[in-house]
Amino acid sequence: FPVTIPVYFNALFLSELEKNDATTSVLAHHLATCYSYLGDLSAAHFFANKSLRIAEKSTFQNKKLTSELYNLLGSITTNPTKYQQAKQYFERALEIQKSVGDQREIGNIYLNFGCLEMESQHFDRAEELFQKAQSNFEQINDKRGVAMAFLNSAILLVNRSEIEPVNWLKGIELSNADIVTGK
Repeated sequence: FPVTIPVYFNALFLSELEKNDATTSVLAHHLATCYSYLGDLSAAHFFANKSLRIAEKSTFQNKKLTSELYNLLGSITTNPTKYQQAKQYFERALEIQKSVGDQREIGNIYLNFGCLEMESQHFDRAEELFQKAQSNFEQINDKRGVAMAFLNSAILLVNRSEIEPVNWLKGIELSNADIVTGK
């Protein structure tokens, strides 16, 4: 990411000069994602909001991009002190994505929303969202998504003190062995 950021910045500068809203919004989204992965949530938030403002007022009205931006904003806002704001981002992302119909993205939103609920100690709601994510991923045969839903459910059990972390890790070790050996 550190290598791509200057490239995105230069391209963003040029697209803003050309007043190309579609490209500017996408580039700002890419910058937000890069900064999110690097842990610079302030920069991620700035670029996600920039992209979202353009996407929402633009004539190109890319619903998928708008939904992804709300999901990203919810993810980088996820902490108990900003619960309401993050919840609104996830709800908006789900609303838009359901109209688009991309089951993989809907599953990803459910996962991220579930993480917010888990962080906020709303364990029953988190469990419900992880189950919805799992169901979405199973419908489209997305094994990675199903695995992520199971992993988040396992983390939830640890947070609820319903399973000891050492037993959880042993379960992961055994399931990995099963995957490798096919047994």
